[in-house]
Amino acid sequence: MNTLSDSNNSFHSLFIHTANRPAILERVLRVVRHRGYTLCSLSMPESDSGDASIYMQVRGLNPDQLLRQLEKLVDVHNVALLNEEQEVLRA
Repeated sequence: MNTLSDSNNSFHSLFIHTANRPAILERVLRVVRHRGYTLCSLSMPESDSGDASIYMQVRGLNPDQLLRQLEKLVDVHNVALLNEEQEVLRA
């Protein structure tokens, strides 16, 4: 049985560059939930341009499938897995 206390689960920080459209956040979160990840933190700073940047930290297994599924969403331009150094620079 796979539980959150498994040592195989780890934290992954993601950067998602999207078009700033209604319901984009809902669609992104739906993919995260359907792939079995737990959302730990989320930040979506306001932007004057037509784009939005979503920073999120999720907990789960290998994030490769999650990245591929998020990239398939129509309004998503780019998805990147942030390493620890990039996460510190963003903070």
